[in-house]
Amino acid sequence: MAEYALLEDDQVRLFPGIVKTLTQLKLAGKQLFVCSSKTHPEIAHNLENLGLLDLFVDFVGADEVVNYKPASDEIDLLVKRHGLNLSESVMLGDAKYDIRIGKNAGCATCA
Repeated sequence: MAEYALLEDDQVRLFPGIVKTLTQLKLAGKQLFVCSSKTHPEIAHNLENLGLLDLFVDFVGADEVVNYKPASDEIDLLVKRHGLNLSESVMLGDAKYDIRIGKNAGCATCA
């Protein structure tokens, strides 16, 4: 893991248009969250390094739950913390585990 941490600052890249999309969602009043297989400190570091930290209300890492993706624990924790309504929520993701966590939690999904 230490080798990954040394490389990630230079090698983690955003998808084209993602900053604009996330900004538009936030400006439209949407609450944005992150569920990740990384730890909470790693997520915070990456979001800050990428200039995205201020766009998100909260984030949950694998170190904060008993069961990791694709179990719904991370989404369940965000629902509990923020009183979210899953029928009004969408899990967006770039991997099959992101879609599975959303389906397991009972919310809509989008790849």
